[in-house]
Amino acid sequence: MLKTHDKDLCLNAKDNNKALKAIIKNEIKINDLDNKYKISPEFSNTGTQIPWQKIQGPQNAAFVNFTDGTIQWEKNLDDTCKSNSPIELISYLENETTHETSIKLAKRYGINPKRPMEHKTTVPFKNKDLASEMAKNTPALVDNEKASFDQLIPVSMPHGGACYYVAIYKTASGKAIHVPICQRLSDNRADITSITWGFCPENIPLAGLDMLEKYPKARVLLVDDIWLADKINNLNAGMRNGTPDFVAVAIWAGIDRIPNYNFAPLMGCDVTFLPTLDEKSIQAGIKLKEMLMDAECNSFEILMTPIRGENWDLDTCKATCGDESVRRAVAATNRNITFLADDIGTAWEFKRYKRFLTEEGVIEQTSSGNIKSVQICPRNRKTFCLRLRGKSHHG
Repeated sequence: MLKTHDKDLCLNAKDNNKALKAIIKNEIKINDLDNKYKISPEFSNTGTQIPWQKIQGPQNAAFVNFTDGTIQWEKNLDDTCKSNSPIELISYLENETTHETSIKLAKRYGINPKRPMEHKTTVPFKNKDLASEMAKNTPALVDNEKASFDQLIPVSMPHGGACYYVAIYKTASGKAIHVPICQRLSDNRADITSITWGFCPENIPLAGLDMLEKYPKARVLLVDDIWLADKINNLNAGMRNGTPDFVAVAIWAGIDRIPNYNFAPLMGCDVTFLPTLDEKSIQAGIKLKEMLMDAECNSFEILMTPIRGENWDLDTCKATCGDESVRRAVAATNRNITFLADDIGTAWEFKRYKRFLTEEGVIEQTSSGNIKSVQICPRNRKTFCLRLRGKSHHG
């Protein structure tokens, strides 16, 4: 069956604050504490073999140990409330809030505190195991429900390797989040790379280009869900006589960022866009046509059988996407994924797609037929937070 995940990287202020703390925690190195604070020689607490050290800050002092490369600390050695959060340690030493500490450290590490998931410079991964270790060791929440690590999908580069990995977490009830992992260069420490959460928002690569490289003459099915694209490609939907009729390529870093993607690899391709049952995704064909024509694609069509996720509120979808879009989505979700090759043959040309959106009230047009505006209807979004326990790595 066809389905998608609810995963939008356009984070709100609350999401960004949680992401900032997770990223900063991953950036903090033991050397940062050595350089900033006075730390006493190691000693063992009575009755234990744990090597503790006293760390003195401007306002307060605490006790730390660096067992296995992690940072653990206590206010007093008899403190029953232990913490492995270096942000909480620094905020205690400085006598400030954790938010104030996060903002200060973000500036030190060259991270935009308002958009912490977006990095100026990233480099290709050399070791998938580092990304896998980080993803597996990171607990996540979706709407305050515990989510478990499910899989790691690469945003592949030509000739092997990956620009990013996207970690997918799922809850027992079927909710999911997608969180990109990158290897970044710090503005302030250009000789060091670290594995962290996020991506570079400029010149964003499409996912699935490794499949297109194998089958350059295949039609491109463009979706806005890397998980769905990976599933389609793995199942070899449309495979006939050993050669696929199409390959799935994904917009994976948010549908709002269409102008920031690099569509050049689709030059000369026949492209069919399959939206999800989301107002922004359904409207995205307007901007996609412009971007794909600039990239000199051979043709562009829209398969108006939107894909929906599990447990999505269809009444909400009707209010934002229209009754007909919902009806088509329900019918499409009940079809087997192997029928996609046949469905692509029913895709619409752009004129019919634009007329449909106008009739459904999703877009407005001027009397001359030009698009006057795109109506954005707000919809409740799933939110995520990460509580990092993973280590930083040097590349």
